[in-house]
Amino acid sequence: MGRQFTATGLQERLGVAYDPNRDDAVLRDAVTRAGFQREAHRTPADALYVDRGVRTRDAATGLSQDQELTLTEIGKFRTVEVRDLSEHRYGGRTAHLHRDMGALSSRGLVERRTVWNTKSRERFDVVVLTKRGRSPLSEAARSHGRVQEFHAGFVKPAEVKHDLGIYRMYKAEAAKIEKDGGTITRVTLDFELKKKLFSDLNKPDDGSRGDAVQRKQEIADAHDIRIVDGRFVIPDLRIEYETEDREPAKVDLELATGDYKASQVQAKRSAGLKIYAPDSALGSPALKDPELVSGLISF
Repeated sequence: MGRQFTATGLQERLGVAYDPNRDDAVLRDAVTRAGFQREAHRTPADALYVDRGVRTRDAATGLSQDQELTLTEIGKFRTVEVRDLSEHRYGGRTAHLHRDMGALSSRGLVERRTVWNTKSRERFDVVVLTKRGRSPLSEAARSHGRVQEFHAGFVKPAEVKHDLGIYRMYKAEAAKIEKDGGTITRVTLDFELKKKLFSDLNKPDDGSRGDAVQRKQEIADAHDIRIVDGRFVIPDLRIEYETEDREPAKVDLELATGDYKASQVQAKRSAGLKIYAPDSALGSPALKDPELVSGLISF
């Protein structure tokens, strides 16, 4: 039909507008009706940018849609390893990744750093948003009535490996959700949930909300969190999504490392969390039961 009818051509030559937040669900339905099968790790947005060539840019920001999607991906997960972006966001197109990283860095939107894990002595090439990079994402989310949180700045080196594992866990679970026709609407990290729970717990009590145990249970119920042995069981990651039938759903995930005790894993599982583990943690006594682990994350 000609190059003007490719995904890029439709946008650049015929003026077709594409907004992933608005259009991905429609694209997914069209793909399903047409009987095509997508690779599990590819989203509709990825499919639009297989052959980029000259990429359209936002008039206000000067960024391509691909660069904006990369900012969004980094901001949702706080810390992402560059090689994971190369694999999952760019499908191994390293040259495109480095070109975009250069553009985002030059505008002061992201910061890249090599971090050493003091315990394992592993080296990680990671990227985070700056406050300048986070601001437009947060403003756009608020203006469109979305509740997705975005994060900026580096975490402690000791926390980096765990954060990277959470992103890999997300990609593994997201592939399953999308394969079943689901559409992810929001991700929430553990410290976001903790902040909400303990903010509610620490509000002054005027005596009208019953005893402490009842109050704690009401707070847990409000945030769809379980209590085990008197404690909130908070997942590392919560994914909210719409099913193929447009029904709201969620899954709570936990990344169990080799340091987890069997009692900790059992508590997480009894609270309804879906447990993943690094492939390097399989030797842990807590993770020897294959029934406890839903999937492995490569490290």
